Amino acid sequence: MSEYLELKYNKIIPICILVASCFILSTSFLVGFSINTLTGLILLPVAILMLANPLVVITANEVHLKNLFGITLKNYSYNKSEISIKNNMLFVKDKKIISFWPLRKDNVDALKSYIEKLAK
Repeated sequence: MSEYLELKYNKIIPICILVASCFILSTSFLVGFSINTLTGLILLPVAILMLANPLVVITANEVHLKNLFGITLKNYSYNKSEISIKNNMLFVKDKKIISFWPLRKDNVDALKSYIEKLAK
């Protein structure tokens, strides 16, 4: 089984960060350089990276937690019976991996069907 599932951030979160960054940078350019300029410059790539990169990648036997740059931070190996969904959270070997609130709804639905397919 070579297929994988990417779980991405809900788009409203990075869009709000992007709007906030643009607002901070525009007021900073009008008023002048301040510490808020740095805040706007940091938030801009954060929002773009959140839109571009997945938060979690699930393969046939591993769950990869990724950072904003797409680098894998943690790997969780599992068998088909060791992955589950409880209380809108993903568990591997009864260890909570991620909550569903920051994820896109279509990704959550795809994850539920993916796990159901694994259980069969």
